[in-house]
Amino acid sequence: MKMILPGVALCWLGVLGGAAGAGEVRIEANGKFFELKVSVKNGPFEPKNSLENPSGAYVYPFDDKLFEGSAYVGRIFVLDWKPLEADKPAAGVAEYSLEIPVTLRSWKANEIILIRAWSFDGTGENKLSEYERLSSPELQWRKLMASLQQADHYARRVRPTAGQTRRAYTTALNGLVEISKSVDWLSAPLGSEKWIREAFEDEDKAGSLLEQLRKVDDAIIVRDVRTLEQKLIGRNCDFVRNSVAYLVQKRDENKAAYRLDSPLYPEVDALKQRVEKAACSTADNAPRSLSVKGRGTVPNS
Repeated sequence: MKMILPGVALCWLGVLGGAAGAGEVRIEANGKFFELKVSVKNGPFEPKNSLENPSGAYVYPFDDKLFEGSAYVGRIFVLDWKPLEADKPAAGVAEYSLEIPVTLRSWKANEIILIRAWSFDGTGENKLSEYERLSSPELQWRKLMASLQQADHYARRVRPTAGQTRRAYTTALNGLVEISKSVDWLSAPLGSEKWIREAFEDEDKAGSLLEQLRKVDDAIIVRDVRTLEQKLIGRNCDFVRNSVAYLVQKRDENKAAYRLDSPLYPEVDALKQRVEKAACSTADNAPRSLSVKGRGTVPNS
């Protein structure tokens, strides 16, 4: 898990139907005070590749070919905002960047993911209260991203532990938690746990927020650890190993980021041992495909 900061309001989304075998991540800009540029990278330390915006939205297309080596592919979408005017929407406004991790799955290769990117539109008590009151499902994205931008602005202009900074981060996290209940591909923006630790000096309060954040980042593991085995039927050894390695990596990253454990984490190791034994070893140690008792081996794909 991790977040980089500021401003996007991923839209109400979820999964919209797409053409068979073809999916996309679609990023649409909202707001009038910033210019938005979007890029994508394969990992936190990988180079960025800019996305084009030919029709009012940045699009990252994908299909079955993306999943030739694993059931999972992770991508990080980088949203960079540059203010159009120096003092709008607030005096001293700075450029912002937000990194959003997305998990793509081979059995959802026709998934269409919509990210509606919002730039923030003001600071002050009224704006803090406005974002807190946003309650409809689709406006949770604006609640998340506009509040993150506010928090960054207050952290820069006042201090990371200012009351406004903490209030804005709390509002953003509330939005993120609500969103995570309805989508199964989203991880918390990179850097999130760092911002929480910097803003909240009260260890109990910080711990409570970090636990909420961890649950968001653990959601992919929670959803898949008990169903992935069925998805891997008929896949070869390398594919199985790579797929389970993705969940193991996410588990290890979350443990390191939050310094918290989960009763579910050992299930990842049990899954790894079980599926690799089934797919990667026989009496003579020759590779084979994963099968399930009573169903036989499905041909490799």
